[in-house]
Amino acid sequence: MEQFHQMIQEANKYFTIADHLAYVTYPVVKEIKLTLTIAQNLYNAMTKVIDAIILYERFYKRISPVPDEFETKLDVLRNCLRRYNINQDYIRTYRELKMILKSHTNSPVEFVKNNKLIICSDSYTEINTLDIERLKKYVIDVRNFIEETRKIR
Repeated sequence: MEQFHQMIQEANKYFTIADHLAYVTYPVVKEIKLTLTIAQNLYNAMTKVIDAIILYERFYKRISPVPDEFETKLDVLRNCLRRYNINQDYIRTYRELKMILKSHTNSPVEFVKNNKLIICSDSYTEINTLDIERLKKYVIDVRNFIEETRKIR
């Protein structure tokens, strides 16, 4: 079980970095590109928490081995969250963070307008916007997710 606690601590480190960037660093420097770093740290924190939950379930032999595929992990996670009465909305937050980071990676064009980072697809059919207010909501979600996961026994 030491590995479970270690993963939660790693998730907390990622979360602490994202929280500090969102609430302390960003207001001072007002650099919109920091939003990508915040999103990446939040995503990493959620990934560590999800892996910790799956590890915990595997340790107690409640689930079989899970492939390291995004959708498969989320299906298993959905069942685990029901078992512990943890809000299913965290899965939506995780998906949105993954979508933002994936669109950033694949995007040929990004620009800043009205304090928002606009991320465009190749054909401009998909446009994602990222701003600090949206990320602050994600920070709250990730904080609550980590806290609820710590209560698992």
